[in-house]
Amino acid sequence: MDPSSSERPEPALDESSAVASTAEVGPRSTFAASVVAVVLLGLVLALAMLAGAPRPSASPVDAATLASPDADSASERRTASAASADAGFAWPTAEVSPAAARASRPDVCTADSPADEAVDEEEFADRFAAARRRARERLLDTLEASTDDRLRVLGLVLKRDADVAAAALPMGLLGESCGRDAACVRRAAESLAEASRLAAGPTTEAIARLASASRDALAYGLAVDACASNMAAVAPSCRLISPEQWARLDPDSAVPWLHVAATAASRRDPAALADALHRAAHARGHRGHGAPVHDLLEARLPADITASERVQALAMASAAVASASTLPDYSPALEFCSRAAVRDSNRAQSCAALATQLTDNAGTLLDLAVGIRLAEQIDWPGERLEDLRRRHDAYSRVQVEAMAEAEPRNCAELAAAAEQGARLARLGEIGALREAVELSGKTIEQLASEERATRPVRLAEQGAPGGASN
Repeated sequence: MDPSSSERPEPALDESSAVASTAEVGPRSTFAASVVAVVLLGLVLALAMLAGAPRPSASPVDAATLASPDADSASERRTASAASADAGFAWPTAEVSPAAARASRPDVCTADSPADEAVDEEEFADRFAAARRRARERLLDTLEASTDDRLRVLGLVLKRDADVAAAALPMGLLGESCGRDAACVRRAAESLAEASRLAAGPTTEAIARLASASRDALAYGLAVDACASNMAAVAPSCRLISPEQWARLDPDSAVPWLHVAATAASRRDPAALADALHRAAHARGHRGHGAPVHDLLEARLPADITASERVQALAMASAAVASASTLPDYSPALEFCSRAAVRDSNRAQSCAALATQLTDNAGTLLDLAVGIRLAEQIDWPGERLEDLRRRHDAYSRVQVEAMAEAEPRNCAELAAAAEQGARLARLGEIGALREAVELSGKTIEQLASEERATRPVRLAEQGAPGGASN
């Protein structure tokens, strides 16, 4: 999500729909955020990784990136990288030097750690914090040494997120002091948005400059996300970034075409809107950024990185990608496919294809919800709609259960969190939810029934003063 915007416009789903409200599906991937947060709260060591099996080596092309640099060369590369970066941007300084990090590297969990071992919480937290610092250092070393535009952009995204978090902290504290004063909460939110926008400016400018000269679709897509919500005011190079160019670089993905449709609607260009939605409907898939970045980075992390540091570095990267991803505005598609509009047979055909794209190839729970809404508007058969609604509700149920899980307390729970995080990065939100349903041991019908029984209570609690929100 763009750091300067606390919310994205979302399609309104009326109360009569069996699909969850937008409070349920959320402006962004709450499942992604929650699972990544769990992974980041605990340093994870999957037992299979601890068995001592060697990591597969990188391809010959990437051998230089995988080489473990000594302390001096790492320092030289960081200095050279900072010197060659755009004005106003500097790579983050590591919290510990590479030499100090490698001097003593006890893992939070080891191959000999019993799965149910009771651990001292303070000692566990200290070891986790040290391991996270080491993982961040190795991750930043890898990103800044890379010649791959995707990884270079990811490094800038990590820097941007750190800058925004530092700027947002005092505004967040201000908001907490407002209590139930609505005017105070509104002012705090406005101040938070402005502080975040200003803090994100330098790195967003660097992202836009890098991507504007790149032919890589993934790097360019991250730049489109970074430049959303009028970031050009503080990052002028965002004017060089457009969804149209992203779609030209990645024409087989529906995601950039949906962004193109939103920009066409904003400038009231019905022909361009219709063309973009047609292309989105007939794209080969509905790809996001997560899986390619995860796979690319996993192959390039240093060969001598410990298993736990590797998991933590990948979790940090996944969190950065999740924070960078801005969902399309689906309002133009819903309006284009309104009940009145689809009386035209050609329009109905295009909208049916789009509904099929969003339901069959959904990347997020919101994609699926919007696809179901479109299907309702074009009067798909009731049995087909109910199957989709049950699938949506079953996914919602496992999402809620994942968010409710307690912080991991031992190596077994940490390993389970690692598995969840890897699944999310590898499969995307819907893929991870689908697999979670399979692992639950319950049927789609059972989970959907549970969700429908508990949803009213949960929404009532979220709507109450001080209630949690998705």
